Amino acid sequence: MVRDKLQQFSRLLIVVGLCGCSQLNFGALGLQLPGSVKPIRDLHSEPNVDSVVSLRGQVGDRIPLIEAQVYQLRDQTGTVWVLTTNPIDQSGGTVAIRGQVRFQSIPLAGREQGEVYIEEIERWVEE
Repeated sequence: MVRDKLQQFSRLLIVVGLCGCSQLNFGALGLQLPGSVKPIRDLHSEPNVDSVVSLRGQVGDRIPLIEAQVYQLRDQTGTVWVLTTNPIDQSGGTVAIRGQVRFQSIPLAGREQGEVYIEEIERWVEE
């Protein structure tokens, strides 16, 4: 029993090493996203800045930055911008991510116009 588990774990490590953590095909391995998946709507209504969340959705618009990029992640409840240093292959693909909730304050004419965004920690491509 323990030997079987060790063999499964070593196979998983080999697959992760070959695929790279940033673009692991999560669905093909039959794995579950760590933690419960949070609806994007909840990020905007109850932002818990600096907490780590798991999200799933489709990649939307992408904006290149110097040494990074942001992409819009959307699910059926809303959209959120995600900051990453890993390349994004294409818009429209479904991904699962784990990331840290951030808030960029933008005071304008005495009112807060800031935006909640996610700093990506890990991403998995789903098929």
